[in-house]
Amino acid sequence: MKCRGCDKDKKLVKSHIIPESFFRGLRGEKESAKILSNRKDFHPKRSPIGIYDTEILCQDCEEIFQNYDDYGHSLLIKNEESLEKLIHNGKLVAYRANDIDYDLLKLFL
Repeated sequence: MKCRGCDKDKKLVKSHIIPESFFRGLRGEKESAKILSNRKDFHPKRSPIGIYDTEILCQDCEEIFQNYDDYGHSLLIKNEESLEKLIHNGKLVAYRANDIDYDLLKLFL
């Protein structure tokens, strides 16, 4: 099939829509994360490694995103305790990160 990254006819791989490393932290030791929807005909499904698509990218193009995914994981998951919690009316409303690489974070998002 044709890769949507390089436009070459290559074998396509599982491309995670949300990086797999984010799901590892969410699922814990015993339970898988669940995919939910607001559609009436959709039933919740377990998702042990996250949501992926097998019709987007070849391995070479998938690897282009690895540096961005690693940065996002490091900032938002691995080092979560270093984020400043912003509280409004007694509720957590946001996190603030200092000293970030804006370009890498923007490309991750």
